This record gives sequence, C-alpha cells and structure tokens, in this order.
Amino acid sequence: MASPFKVFRKNAKLLLVGLFLLSMVSFVVIPSFLQWLETQQRHTAGIAVTTVKFGDLSDAQLASLRRERAVVRRFLEALMQRIEELKGNSFRVRLALMTIDQPTDENLVRSWLIAQYARQMGLKITDQSVNAFLRGLIDASGVPLSQSDLVNLMRSRNIDENVLFAGLEHELLVLRYMQLAGLDLLSLQPGLTGETPGARWDYFLRLNRMASVELCAFPVEKYIDQVPTPDERTVRSFFEEYKTRLPNPQSPEPGFKVPNKVTLEYLKADFQKWLLNTKIPDEELRRVYEERKDQLFLRPAPPPTETNATPPSQTTPPSESSQPAGNPSSGGSPQASPEGTQTPAAGAEKSPAASTPASEQPTSQAAPSPKETPSQPGEQSQPKAEQGTSEPQTQPSSGTSEPQPTEGSRAESRVKVLFTAFEESAEKAGEKAPGNEEQPPKPEQTPASASEAPPTPSPAPAASSEEKPQTGDSSKEQPPETPPAAPQAPASPPQPASQTQPPATPAQTPSQQPAAEESKYRPFEEVKDQVRSLIISERIKAVLDELEEIMRQYQGDLANYEAAKEEAERAQQPVPPAPTRPDLRKLAQEKGLDYYVVEDAAIWDLADRDIGKAFDLSGNPVLRSVFDLAEFLTLRAVDQDNNQYLVWVTAKVKEHVPTLDEPGVREQVIHTWRMQEARKLAEKEVQALAEKVNAARQSLVEFYKATKQADPTVDLPEPVETEPFTWLTYGEFDVVRLTQLPPRISPIKVRVKDPASGLIVEKDVVKDAGNDFMAAVFSLDVGQAGLAWNQPRTVAYLVRVLEFQPPMEQLFERFMRDTRGSYMDVVQFDLAAMYQRWIQNLEKEAGLKWVHPAGSEIPID
Repeated sequence: MASPFKVFRKNAKLLLVGLFLLSMVSFVVIPSFLQWLETQQRHTAGIAVTTVKFGDLSDAQLASLRRERAVVRRFLEALMQRIEELKGNSFRVRLALMTIDQPTDENLVRSWLIAQYARQMGLKITDQSVNAFLRGLIDASGVPLSQSDLVNLMRSRNIDENVLFAGLEHELLVLRYMQLAGLDLLSLQPGLTGETPGARWDYFLRLNRMASVELCAFPVEKYIDQVPTPDERTVRSFFEEYKTRLPNPQSPEPGFKVPNKVTLEYLKADFQKWLLNTKIPDEELRRVYEERKDQLFLRPAPPPTETNATPPSQTTPPSESSQPAGNPSSGGSPQASPEGTQTPAAGAEKSPAASTPASEQPTSQAAPSPKETPSQPGEQSQPKAEQGTSEPQTQPSSGTSEPQPTEGSRAESRVKVLFTAFEESAEKAGEKAPGNEEQPPKPEQTPASASEAPPTPSPAPAASSEEKPQTGDSSKEQPPETPPAAPQAPASPPQPASQTQPPATPAQTPSQQPAAEESKYRPFEEVKDQVRSLIISERIKAVLDELEEIMRQYQGDLANYEAAKEEAERAQQPVPPAPTRPDLRKLAQEKGLDYYVVEDAAIWDLADRDIGKAFDLSGNPVLRSVFDLAEFLTLRAVDQDNNQYLVWVTAKVKEHVPTLDEPGVREQVIHTWRMQEARKLAEKEVQALAEKVNAARQSLVEFYKATKQADPTVDLPEPVETEPFTWLTYGEFDVVRLTQLPPRISPIKVRVKDPASGLIVEKDVVKDAGNDFMAAVFSLDVGQAGLAWNQPRTVAYLVRVLEFQPPMEQLFERFMRDTRGSYMDVVQFDLAAMYQRWIQNLEKEAGLKWVHPAGSEIPID
C-alpha cells in the first residue's frame, strides 16, 4: 500500500505553490475585501438620501439640519410669546412659524433639496439679509425690543447665535427660491405677480357664485366586495411603493408609514355643566365683586378729549386741533399730549416750551427765528442717519466696547449685527409709541433757546384770539410795536392764574365725588353673571389642581421605581413593587368631571375630539403639545368654551416604517389596494348614470322614481336637494376675513326634519368636500349631471346642478367694483396644489431616493 507522503513528495512543488497562494489570499486579499465591504456598509448606513444631481445627504447633515430648524423655531416661539406679552401683533411671527414647519425628515430633506437648487442658481443669504428679516418681524409687531430683551429670550431657550444664523440662512434661502418660483408663502401673495384677469375672475367667482344641486352618494366600500384579493407579489410591490409615506385621511394617496401615536387619559371640566349645577349665594357673589372690582370691573376709561376738557375760553379751534403747539399762556393745548389725564397737571407746572415735546416744536413753529435755524437741520439729519443701513450703525458703540474688525470670530460679528438691528427697530418703535411723544427738552436746547421758541407762533391770528379771554390784563401791557415779545413778559406772572383754572374743577367735585366714585365701577347687577363664571372657573381650577398633584405624585413615584428597578436588576436583587396608578375614572366621578381615554391616536384622530381644539396654558395647541409630552407628565389646557382639561400620556408609538409581517399591516395593505380598485368601479357606475340622466333630461328625483318603478331591485340611493353654497367661504358674517385667515371650503347642507324635535334643521350632506368636488360641480351647466369626488375619494357623488346665482351680469358688475384684496386669499388653495406638484417635479428631476426609511432615529447634539 502506497504511503500518502509519496503523493506529497511527488507533487511537493505544486502543493507548496498552492499553499502559498492560499496564504496570500487568506492574509492579504480576504482582509482587504472585508475592510472594503465594511466601509461600503458603513457608507451606505450613514446616508439618508441619494440624488443624481446633488449627491448624497448624510445622516449627520440631516441631524444638523434638524438641530438648526429646532433652534430657529425655538427662537421664533420665544419672540412670539414676548410680543404677545407686550400686547403686540405677532401675526408675522406666527406666519413665519407656519412656513418653517416641524423638523420631520421629509420636511428637512425637502428644504435641503430646494436649497441645493438655490445654490446652483447662485443665490446666497448673508447676515445682512437675516438681519433684515428679523428686523421686519419686530417692526411689524409694533413692539420695541431692546438688546437685553433678546439676550433674555435666547438665554431662556438655550439658543446659540451661530446655530440661529445658520438655520435662518438656510430657511431664507429656501423661501427666496420659492418666491422666485412663484410660491411666496411668507407674504401671503401668489408670487406670480401680474396674474391674468381670467384668474382674478375665477377667484372672485369662488367666493361669490352660489350653486344649488341635487345629489346622491355612492360609497366606495359598497364596491370593495367585487374586487378580488391580490396575490403576494402585488401586495409586496404595493407595500414597498408606499411604505415610507405617511397616511393622510384627507388624501386618496395611500401611506403605510406608522405616524406618531399616543394613548392618553384626560379629565374634562365641562363649564356649562358646572354653571348649571353649581349654586352660589348672592353674599359670596357680592364679596368676590368687592374684592375684584378694582382689577376686573372698572368702567372703560373716558376718551382723552373728555378728561382733558378745558373751559370754552381755552378750547382751541378745530382747525388748530391737530397742531401740537397751543396757547403760550395756557400751558399747552390738550392735543399736545396723548396721556389724557396727565395733561392738565403738566400744563400747570411746566412752561409752554417744556410741556411741548421737543420733536413737535419745529412742526408747530410757523416762522422759525434765525437763531433757531442752524440747530434744526442738525436735529432733522440725525433721524435720517439712524434710518440708514446697519453697517454704519455697528461702528459707534452704545455703552459697549467698540468692535474690532480684525478681532473676534464671525459669530461675534453676527451677534453684533443682530443686536444692532434689534436696537434700531426698538428705537423706531419707541419713537412711534404714543407714550414716548412727551419728552424733556434736548440737552442742546438751553433755557435761552427754549424761551425764544414760544414767540414764533404768536403772529398766528388764531393764537392771539385765544389769548384774549385768558390774559385780559396782559393785553394792556403788550406794546403794539413788538407783538411777539409782549406775551413773553407776562408769561410767568399769569401762570398762577392759569394754574388756578384746573383746580376750579376739583372745587366742584365735593358734591359730585360720591357719584363719581360709584360710577367708577360697573354695577354689581350688570356683572353678576361674570362674577359667577369667575367663581366657577376658580373652583374648577382648584379641583384640577388637587387631581394634578395626585398625578404628579404618581409620576415621581414611578421615576423612583424605575431607578430602583434598574439598580436592583444590576445588583441581582428583588425588584421593588411598582407604585399604584391613580384611578382617574373614579376620581372624575367623585369630582364631577368627565373622563376620557384615547388609545393609539394619531394627530388627525385627536383633531376630531374636544381635546384637539384646546390650547395649553402657553397658548400652544394641544395637538402639538401632547406629542412632545413625556409619559405620565401632566398637561393643563382650556378651550374657547372655557372648558378646562387635565391630560397625561400613558403610552407612545414613535413614527416608523413597519414591516409587512407586523400585526395588522398586511391587512391594511390589502384593504387599501382593494379600495383603489373599487374606486374605478364606483366611478364607472356614476359616470354611466350621469349619461343616462343627461340623455333623459330629467332631474335626479324624476330619474330615481322612474328607475325604481321600472326595477324596484335596483340599488340606487335616493337623491337630496342642497341649500345654495359657494365654492369657498369665510364663514358666517365673514368673521374669519377680519382675522386675515384664508377662506375654507364651504359646507354643503340639506334641510331635514329632526325626528326628536320635529323641527327643520340643516345637516351636512357631503363629508370632506374638497376642491375637486367644487371644481366638478361648478364646471357643470344648469341641468347637467356629472361625477364629483370628495377629498379622500371615499365617496363618489352623482350631482346635477339646479341653479347658479346671482346672474353672471350682476357678478361681473360687482367684480369690476371690488378690490383685488377682497378675493385674492383664494390663491392659497392653488398655491398648496402648485407646491405639491412643484416638489414632486424637483424630486423627480434630482433623482432623489431614500437610502433608509424616513423617520429613523438620528441623535441631535
């Protein structure tokens, strides 16, 4: 038997060469290949989206964009809150917050893509542009904000100036490109300047042309049984196509991505129930009235003209009421000061030059003296210098160290420019504020120049005629050859006489003092219901405070339990018992509250509930606050009906892309696919019925009766006749138009008899009517039938137009009279549809594809 080593000795050289090659592959080629494969996997895992045109967007870049947008929104929210605290107009800031949407992955990738197009076009946002944007927000608010105010705002929200400017530069770059594309969302303008007369006519008709129709509904669910179940390949292909898209109840487009969901419990104190069931004695009502009348029940302050009313001899003629300068001997006219009740006291103690604001003296002088002429140009040129650009204003320092061009980082220069702009806007707002009109004379005005100022208005005939009733003795001392100087000499002696005139009114007040004191407050009987509502609101608050303390105690116990449990598991010791969760249902019954629980609710599920229409104590919608709330943390809220809520979240589901094998996902995919196929069947049947109605030239009621008589088994819904409706509406009495909100789709109602009361009431007949439904209806002629879908395309309607009103001639006459602003808000609906199509085209052109599903966890530093 041959030895195995004989074979080895015979082929030793060949085997050694093979062994050497295997060693080379094992120690050189394979490690290099594994390292390359790991690098490729790491590279793919770190990419969020890929594009053919602009390259890739990494997870780190996406996290940076999310952080920047969160900082921008935090700053705008703090600015809005501060403006509202100062009773300013926060509309522009709210609009900016609506435009700069929540930092979801889809929104961030969309803005990144638009920014890439903008940079390719050559657009660039500088610090000066950011500065102008912020200055515009504050100027529109009408509130002066100082540098210390902004420092406190940013410190309270932990805002870094570098991140704030980087985020604003990115957002403004996106908005600027959208403006050039015809989508000016920030200024509520269509962007396509010079819209055609036909477009304006169409927008006008959407608000003013009314239609009356008859219709019958064909739900898509009715046809779903006629659609077969799809095969496995179709199901998987359909799921893969829409698995990264969030569902939208108002859209027919499918989406299988799981949105953020919450399970919450909340207690509701129904204000009307408490109002009906709570008995409050009159003694308590009167006691609360006496305690709160100084804060809550004062009569409105009388107009300044009544408070500052002077005797008839001192009243200025109407022609001069708008001029700030008054009679030199009367201590200033009432119109010179907007403070109302402070004017008589100021006029009694101050000289005319001192009582008149320094900024108003040049305008009140009809003929300035030569001595005053050199000082006036300097005063007038100073505001012009202040209204210039921000660059020259950053050079002089106002109480701070002078900036050095060669020192500091770019972030420091940004902050300086930012604060300078805010100081400038605050200074402008301060000049416009009514309370800042009356100021002491400027330092450059010496007493001599102040004494020379009053003679200038004396040549006016009206001023001399006003002086005669007040200073009859001084007119005798006035030399005829120097009329301007004569009133100046006795100006100080008659001043005590002018001071005795205002106290003349208090001399009459002793008899009238009790009546004035009683009229200071609103009568108890007038505000009795308000006092009762106030007491009930405070009692509700006390009850909710008590229950909130119980819930907070449980939250603290739960946090201690979680920490003790983790420590016990680490030490391999017995886990302590969990705290007992309070029974909110039982507590609600004891306190007269309503108890609710909502499980796995998305934001649109809460929107239809009463809690979805409430606001938290910071003024934020509960729909937004509740999804940011940690589990078992309490939230207080109130709605417009004065109902109060106490909420906490017991479980949360984060937004994620599911797998087809997760419970309920496959069933959802199959049902959605069958719904899409069922729409085709419903559309085919309704269009066939519309053709029959048009051929028969019958109304839907007549067609329904004739069809039922011919074949009683036909499944045909009974038609109804609607009330007149327009395409869009501002609501009843056009109240929404006054709030500068865009119009909404008009509700479509029918009159039906209420079986309970027997009364004729109005009821919505079309659920979720949208632009597609209205476009289909208003494209028909009178007497013509057609198909109209609701917004989510869950119901198809057979519609026949009965009447359009008013006549087109009358509408055209109104159109020629109305202003453009009365109907251009309608363009917002076209902008929304245009924006969606535009984004889809940009994504398609750039070849954008998601590497990993949107909504995955990316940490934010």
